[in-house]
Amino acid sequence: MMTEIKLQVLPLPPPEKVLVCGHFESIDASLRANLIALKYNPSACELMDHYVLERTKSNREQSQNRFFVKGDPKAILVVEISRESKVECEADAQALIQELEKAGLGYHFPIVAKEDAGKVWNLRKAGLGLLSNIPGDEKPSPP
Repeated sequence: MMTEIKLQVLPLPPPEKVLVCGHFESIDASLRANLIALKYNPSACELMDHYVLERTKSNREQSQNRFFVKGDPKAILVVEISRESKVECEADAQALIQELEKAGLGYHFPIVAKEDAGKVWNLRKAGLGLLSNIPGDEKPSPP
């Protein structure tokens, strides 16, 4: 029989989230932008390279999830900012965008929220499956 129990629990994540989807001309620029994004304590940072983006163009389901893609970027860095309020999310997203622009990194920075954020993550997740369909012997492996 137990008379006492000690739990170590993590706090719930903040309720509000936005995605900053920075578009870049190169993988290198997106990686340099990631260093700046990390200063804003993001809850997630994910990269979609041009291989993923190219494969989603011709995929009927995923082409609908490309609503935020402008032009033909070589990389998109998705930075998820989670905060206690929508105002805090928007403020940090704008500050991040301003810092990236000041550093000369990126050319388009849509802010995506609510249901549309799920579409962005679905596009990212679809990348591995779509890349597996590329002809040839080399295939990506799951992380």
